[in-house]
Amino acid sequence: MKWAVSQEVDIISISWAIEPLEDCKDKRGIAPHDALTLATERNILLFYAHPDTAPELTVNTTSPKQLVAAETLFCIGAAMEDGQRRCKIDKTDDLCDL
Repeated sequence: MKWAVSQEVDIISISWAIEPLEDCKDKRGIAPHDALTLATERNILLFYAHPDTAPELTVNTTSPKQLVAAETLFCIGAAMEDGQRRCKIDKTDDLCDL
């Protein structure tokens, strides 16, 4: 993500949503929160996956959602080929933005 920010991108697709990890860092010691914060400070749009645990999930505490609170962070749910909501995503699910 830091590389993408350095390339001055407009959008970053984060194709995952995982349970929060305490003190998570990559091989270089970079925490996901740092990279996400940097991206949000630059107003980069961040699109991330709907949590797989829905519809049992009532509050989205997964990462990256729990790492940053930003207007540039969007949860995307899955759709079928015909554009309809995936059957595992309940119609009343308001955890996703799209």
